Amino acid sequence: MLHNQSLGSLEIVARSASNLKDVETGGKNDAYAQFSLNIKDAKSFQKTKTHKNAGANATWDQTIVLEGAPDEHRVLYVEVMEEDFGADAPIGFTAIRLDQIQSGPVSGHFDLFTPDGKQKGEISLNLRFLGNAAQSGHGASNVRGRGELLNEHQKRVKGLKSKETAQDVGVALGAGLAALGAAYLLGGGDKKKTEAEKGDAAVANH
Repeated sequence: MLHNQSLGSLEIVARSASNLKDVETGGKNDAYAQFSLNIKDAKSFQKTKTHKNAGANATWDQTIVLEGAPDEHRVLYVEVMEEDFGADAPIGFTAIRLDQIQSGPVSGHFDLFTPDGKQKGEISLNLRFLGNAAQSGHGASNVRGRGELLNEHQKRVKGLKSKETAQDVGVALGAGLAALGAAYLLGGGDKKKTEAEKGDAAVANH
């Protein structure tokens, strides 16, 4: 348990993710990962770089440090996202209880879950607390870590999904209206041209 103690800042080495769900229409996932110790603060999430055209397998090999891991923050919230022009879409998420690294750093794989709660894919991370002599090094490799689906986290991810879906619908409606407008203008132009031609023909007959 991590009660009544502060183990310092949390270092995360986001290595890669595999077997990701494809959420990109007409292309491959442009995937990044983001992390937070406080799910109630959306601005607290820190992101990796984006792996363009990653598809089902993304690689980052990037280090992120979350400053201070106070007593009340005993869970690391992990989200893998698809970068988009509008709202980004969630690919997978998981919650990692930090008691797994209390006795030493861990290098391992953690299950990811889709917004509807199905297990799909995994993320590979190195985790350790900084400022703690017992946490030096990178720990055992290829450990099967414990990633969990927490209701509060799933609710947040579903909200992100709804926002992204609404954005896509808005873009599709806008494109559809633009196409209808263009067709209307073209049709009106053809009609006016036909009427003008009929008028010219009538004058010629007289």
